[in-house]
Amino acid sequence: MRPLSVLGVRFPVQYVLRPDANFRGFAGQVAGGVIRPGDAVMAVPSGQKSRVDSIITYDGLLGEASSSMSVTLTLEDEIDLSRGDMLVSPADPPHVLPTVFLRRSSGCMRSTRNRALLCDQALRATDAW
Repeated sequence: MRPLSVLGVRFPVQYVLRPDANFRGFAGQVAGGVIRPGDAVMAVPSGQKSRVDSIITYDGLLGEASSSMSVTLTLEDEIDLSRGDMLVSPADPPHVLPTVFLRRSSGCMRSTRNRALLCDQALRATDAW
């Protein structure tokens, strides 16, 4: 297993900061890799791409942020991100593993948006999403 410092960037968005129409920051804790202003990033799951404009902390701007640092990132482009999305290195995207969802019940789970309807059966995530 590679050390976190050599992995591609992994930045789960924990909070979107939008105090006014001129600022949009994404707060979170760097989970892997090193992020620097100018680095290319990709949003997961949407696949939208941008570049890091700045890295902000309570103490001011940083030249880089590494694993376990809590920071706010601003991006050069205004892309749609929300809590739970992740910014990653486009050159080292996360691997998607096949998953099976099981539900056992007398009733069905109703479908919403792109989610599957599960009625006492197993579906592979790649079939259901």
